[in-house]
Amino acid sequence: MTSKKSEAELIGRAVVDSSFRQQLLADPERTIEAEGYDVGAETLQRIRDAATSTPEAVDAAISAAAREGGVGM
Repeated sequence: MTSKKSEAELIGRAVVDSSFRQQLLADPERTIEAEGYDVGAETLQRIRDAATSTPEAVDAAISAAAREGGVGM
């Protein structure tokens, strides 16, 4: 059985992979499930909120999440 990928891994990938980030913002639930991430409700809500924000706000939210989550890459 394969274990789910962490929130830190999700955030890390969103930081470095703009194509993935666009896919994540367009359809968070589907992308998270399809890619095998384990994401809590608070993180999922942040992603949903970011999807309706300006690109600058999205960048700021990703940076904040990376700082808070200690993205391990």
